[in-house]
Amino acid sequence: MSLRCMATAVFLLLMSSLVSACQGSKTEKETVKPAFYHWKTVFDPDSTQWAYLDTLQARSLYVKFFDIDRGDSFPVPQATIVWRDDAPANVSIIPCVFITNRTFYGLEAKQVSALAEKVGQKITTLWQQTGRETLPQKVQIDCDWTEGTREAYFSFLRSLARYVPSETRLSATIRLHQAKFPDRTGVPPVDRGMLMFYNIGEVSEPGESNSILNLPAARKYLTDYTAYPLPLDLALPLFHWGVLFREGRMIRLINQLEASDLTDTTRFRLLDTNLYEVKKSTYLNGQYLYQSDQLRLEGVELESLRAISQLIHQNFASSNYKLAFYHLDSETIKKIPHDSLKTIIRVFSSH
Repeated sequence: MSLRCMATAVFLLLMSSLVSACQGSKTEKETVKPAFYHWKTVFDPDSTQWAYLDTLQARSLYVKFFDIDRGDSFPVPQATIVWRDDAPANVSIIPCVFITNRTFYGLEAKQVSALAEKVGQKITTLWQQTGRETLPQKVQIDCDWTEGTREAYFSFLRSLARYVPSETRLSATIRLHQAKFPDRTGVPPVDRGMLMFYNIGEVSEPGESNSILNLPAARKYLTDYTAYPLPLDLALPLFHWGVLFREGRMIRLINQLEASDLTDTTRFRLLDTNLYEVKKSTYLNGQYLYQSDQLRLEGVELESLRAISQLIHQNFASSNYKLAFYHLDSETIKKIPHDSLKTIIRVFSSH
């Protein structure tokens, strides 16, 4: 082979490798798929919310179909979804069921199997109401199981697999401590896990600064998530709330509470960053507050979300997972425009 032919061959080989590398990078980027949660009882997103998803190319919506909690004699469904609208055809709906951990305490094997059958039937019924001709690709169960409920919960998941279509995959939410210590907490018998990277701090502790996204606490749970026995998707928070304390004890959460709701200085006093005291008994967002109650505002700032994303990205799978945000509503869109959220998605799309 002449030197000219050899040089040409080398040049073509280099160009081929460069093109392949560029195509590979594009494929990698496309495998990180943005998604959202819808966690309201009434399903009726407005046109602005649909446009928000479309701009972000979010093609999956994890929709809470209903909750399960303990009844007098048997677990019962609560907060069943009411359909007022359907998602666009290019948006997949993933049914989700939230089950309280206490639901599984004391359940016998027959009761666990019966619960799985009822949950599977209810998912099917609600899915039919969507009018969609195709079956759901995936069903997700959200339960923060503990050592005392693990056996019953895992048995429930194995039973549920028999009551959903064979084409439908099962997913389960995974908390940070469960992801870091799978040998201790167990690994749910499902096809995929959804790592919930929020609610990290101690919400009931008066001294907590921000339980939704506590960066120092989050660092303690960082691990090599690629080593987890299940393939993982990732969920990040976009919500905010107020935590109500009375005499040092947490009473309840007040969703969507903002600093602008507490500007009346005749009723509220700023004690510290994001911490307020009730100066006189009053109503707030339908809740009656007593004098001396305290309110801690918690939320997610874009810079904090970017910082934690950089940390997670170094320990997460490089491709083929969903990046889900909790959750879709008008307040989220106002606080975090799509251009801002794109900067977070780009963190996970870079390699």
